[in-house]
Amino acid sequence: MIKNRPQCPLCAGQMRRNGTTTKGTTRWRCKDPNCGVSTTRNRTDSTNAHYFQAFHS
Repeated sequence: MIKNRPQCPLCAGQMRRNGTTTKGTTRWRCKDPNCGVSTTRNRTDSTNAHYFQAFHS
């Protein structure tokens, strides 16, 4: 089963959910206890769609 989980940008390990930010986006933390990097994912496709619609109109 494929899961929609990002890879750690530092060690390429699996990440797990670690709550949310004040904006409401999911915060992710690396499972490796030696790494522990915390990140959030951004949707470049929705950002690009917004920019394209603004350009088009």
